Amino acid sequence: RMMRAKVCISITVYAVASSDESNLTFSGLSASSALTSARITVSDMSAQIPEIMVGASSPVTVGTDDATASVELTRAVSYVNVTVSGLESSSASSISLTIGNMYDQIDLSGAAMLSGSDFCSKTIVLNRTTDGKYTGNAIVMPTDASASSLTLIYTVEGTTYRSTPAGRIEANTRYNLNTNVTGLEA
Repeated sequence: RMMRAKVCISITVYAVASSDESNLTFSGLSASSALTSARITVSDMSAQIPEIMVGASSPVTVGTDDATASVELTRAVSYVNVTVSGLESSSASSISLTIGNMYDQIDLSGAAMLSGSDFCSKTIVLNRTTDGKYTGNAIVMPTDASASSLTLIYTVEGTTYRSTPAGRIEANTRYNLNTNVTGLEA
């Protein structure tokens, strides 16, 4: 008489979802790699950053008849909406905003990090509206977790204005940046 043994193992299910993978690089996801080294990197910070969501299940015992895994995804990126006023006399059809000290990589838990030794920046084009303000929006990566302020650089017709408001950009948050350039340092 032959006995059959049922093998049960416990696993954690990881999930990554993105709106577009063309600007992402995935590393450390092979079967031989430890998942602690798995990374998702934004390949080109000057291009559009896609929505990125990550999540993991609680340990699931596989081999039982009712094994299911529930994964709650968390957004690893943020959204910024920018409005600049105080330039009503400018004839420029657009200006730019560069956000500095930005991470370019996340792990499967959603923790932001650097792929190299230097922080990255993201430039957003702000277009002139009919009322003379400049507006734009973008999906961005989180900024330096140890910094107490943001580094924002506005470029208007060759003149650079710098702003360092308190705070940082965190994952899974929507930000409205409203700036009046008359209060900025050139």
